[in-house]
Amino acid sequence: MLAQCLRRAIHGVFRAAGTRRLDWRRGQRLSKDQRLVRWPKSKIRSSLLSQKSWARLPAEITVRLVRIRVETKGFRTRKIILVTTLLDPDKYPPNALAQLYRRRWHLELSLRHLKTTLQMERLSCKTPSMVQRELSMHVLVHNLIRRLMLEAARRASVPLDRVSFAGALATARRTGEALLYARTQRARAKLMAALYRVLAADLVPHRAGRWEPRAVKRRPKPYSLLTCHRSRFREIPHRNRYWQGSPSKRKRAKYHCAN
Repeated sequence: MLAQCLRRAIHGVFRAAGTRRLDWRRGQRLSKDQRLVRWPKSKIRSSLLSQKSWARLPAEITVRLVRIRVETKGFRTRKIILVTTLLDPDKYPPNALAQLYRRRWHLELSLRHLKTTLQMERLSCKTPSMVQRELSMHVLVHNLIRRLMLEAARRASVPLDRVSFAGALATARRTGEALLYARTQRARAKLMAALYRVLAADLVPHRAGRWEPRAVKRRPKPYSLLTCHRSRFREIPHRNRYWQGSPSKRKRAKYHCAN
């Protein structure tokens, strides 16, 4: 990934993989927690790239290893090693890289909004061409909502990451309905100005250092899976008692498909 970033003239900041052995005695020493090292290309081609794409990658790349200590009150100190193509330690100090790496969670939130808030988790189209159109439409709507949030944050001078995406989506829908009935350009401009004011006022709380566990908050309903056509599906009357308790009991839910 780092080599592909360099081919596209962009930089990357990644966390060092646990499977890669890092030797801090090699390379050029920049400071106690920084080193410039050269990584050769692996002899085994990655399964994610074709033979042609793999051959285009350079034989070796120069990266900077940055060791960061995370000190949170109430928790033990942790050490995180970052690998980056930003080689200048003065222009890109370790603290700036740590803040940049910490912002990676916003990317996870964007993917959650794209899949959950915009309901892209389950696609309804059947053919590959229509699935591609459906995905493109979801991405287009996501970018439009982000553009409205950016404009609202600029006009009100508020942090962009505190503008609610779900609130912006709901407000944009209501404003779009009102714009259909606006007959003059002046009325439309007033509606858009009101839209930006509402978006800037709907700010999420500032949650510095909030822990976001990868867990499901809502419990699934105690029903068995529809594994065949509904016309052939049959369920037993006392199925609910098999779906109470641990996941191992849910696997023993009794149902069958009639022939």
